[in-house]
Amino acid sequence: MSSKSNLQSLNNELYMLTNGIQSNIEKLSEKITTLQGKLKNEKVLYNTLDKLSSNINIKGSAIMKNDQKTLYNQQYFMNIEMIVGVFLSGSMLYYVFKQNKLA
Repeated sequence: MSSKSNLQSLNNELYMLTNGIQSNIEKLSEKITTLQGKLKNEKVLYNTLDKLSSNINIKGSAIMKNDQKTLYNQQYFMNIEMIVGVFLSGSMLYYVFKQNKLA
């Protein structure tokens, strides 16, 4: 009789263990399904950002080139204006002090 009861208790423990494993498998399956959905969303986001970054890299150098041209031209014209201003102020000072010597 004791062997029969031992077999029944082992059978019950095995059944409980099997149920526990099945429950854990279902929980893991739900988590994996959730993670798969998140992974799909992240892949879509990655592809979108990757396309954006490739466009920025291609157009970025042209934009930087145009910006540098604009900055160079602005500085060039400022230098010309400064030279013209120096010549004008120098000539004005020359005429002012030349007239004072005559007086």
